[in-house]
Amino acid sequence: MTPVLPANHRRSHPSPPENPTPPRRQFLAGNVHLNRSISNESSISQLLQPTHCKTLAFGTVQVHKEGVLGANSRTKQIRKDFIANPSQTLHLESMNARVLPSLCRLALPVLVAAALHPASAQNATTIPVGYILANSQNSTSSIGTVPPDTDVDISLPLKRPVVFASAVDSVSGSAVTVQNATFAANQLTTTPHLLEIASGSGEGVSALISSHNATTCTVDLPNGLTLNGVVNGDSVRIRKAWTVGDFFTNATVPVGTLVLISGGAAGINLPVDILLEWDGADWQDAIGGSGPANNTVIYHGENFTVRNISTVETLSNMILVGEVPSYKFKAPLANLNPSNDQDIPIAYVSPVPEILGNSSISASAQPGDLLLVKDNSTTGQNKPLSALLEFDGVDWQDAIGGSGPVTDTFVILPGSGMTYRRLATANGTVWDQEPTYLPLP
Repeated sequence: MTPVLPANHRRSHPSPPENPTPPRRQFLAGNVHLNRSISNESSISQLLQPTHCKTLAFGTVQVHKEGVLGANSRTKQIRKDFIANPSQTLHLESMNARVLPSLCRLALPVLVAAALHPASAQNATTIPVGYILANSQNSTSSIGTVPPDTDVDISLPLKRPVVFASAVDSVSGSAVTVQNATFAANQLTTTPHLLEIASGSGEGVSALISSHNATTCTVDLPNGLTLNGVVNGDSVRIRKAWTVGDFFTNATVPVGTLVLISGGAAGINLPVDILLEWDGADWQDAIGGSGPANNTVIYHGENFTVRNISTVETLSNMILVGEVPSYKFKAPLANLNPSNDQDIPIAYVSPVPEILGNSSISASAQPGDLLLVKDNSTTGQNKPLSALLEFDGVDWQDAIGGSGPVTDTFVILPGSGMTYRRLATANGTVWDQEPTYLPLP
């Protein structure tokens, strides 16, 4: 099956070959367990081994060794609290989350290294990496299990590891020439890869690599995004894309389970563009009938539906292992037909709960725009909306319960999905997502 373009910009490509990959552990949203430095995918599975993994979680954090967080000034107060009570549980959503990168970069390698190399452990740093175990039936996450005869709207808030990091040499249209690159033929397209801009005015642009030579990658940009303003020296990250086959590797999936992806059509109440059905061995293309579709891409920031059609079996153990986002993400909010309202399946990419007003979405919204949300903790298919929020130019108003502004009370759960309905009269904008755990500029 072809890699598939992001929500609001999907179209056909020549299909890449299906490449069998070794079973790997994976990772979703709820409690995030962080561990040591990760350099490749084979080592990620070690995160799930109890002998290697101390519990350090977004949402619930437990530190088992006194002083492992070090003396960094931005985490000094947290360190003091842990030393005073090492078994204390800390709810990160109730604190200033902007200290989190400092906490993670110290704690990630130290939890293991402190026991093995106490003299040098404090100097190790890494990108935050971990795994999330989640349950769609609890209040802290939207992902983990799907009861019988139930839909859940979910997203993937964590990324696969970077395979190449460098800087932009030059940009021409949708082609990015990368400094110090020596890519082999088809290295980045045999299995789907994404190119991300990680600094500069284009920080947060993420696009599927459609073709490349040794130094230059051509990408399929989502509708509403460009590479304008990306210049020589801006940081580039290339990483494998999530695919439906990767995501469900360790899940227990009842035969007949469906994955529904929309976003390629103009208008509202969008039809399904991609319908994948689990046959017990592969994800099959149930619309195009083209056979196994395990390589179908699921994009960062994309909302998709998992439907468990079994009347007796629960889909369980949806676990995602990945990298915590460490820079912005750009989510385009654009009408495919300016004359029509537009539904955009979308997600907020933070792996921790976030208040709507802190998500920066209001800066991209225009009066009359709507957010449509369903409750993943309830059972059933084709569920009614649990929340309908309307932007009035200042606040997001509760359009169902009539309870007034919810900008500062509505919580976006990690790993959840929602639909953004853009008015026909609204100009296209870009939602610059900058989760509040990221460092202050």
